[in-house]
Amino acid sequence: MEKVRELPLVSFSYGGQPVDNRLAPADFIQFWLRKGAHVLLYGALGMAMAAALGGTGSGGRRRWMLQFRQ
Repeated sequence: MEKVRELPLVSFSYGGQPVDNRLAPADFIQFWLRKGAHVLLYGALGMAMAAALGGTGSGGRRRWMLQFRQ
């Protein structure tokens, strides 16, 4: 926790609550771990959806759009 306090001051408000690396280093670390997990999870879900739709090219998107129009 001391290493987090030694970092340059990072302070911002999130959900009306302050997030500060010097006042509450455990909360600061938890915030970034949760946000990192969200990025990884939604990235994996997005890639899975792209694979399920047949790729990330426009052909896959067209095929997906046509399925919903029928």
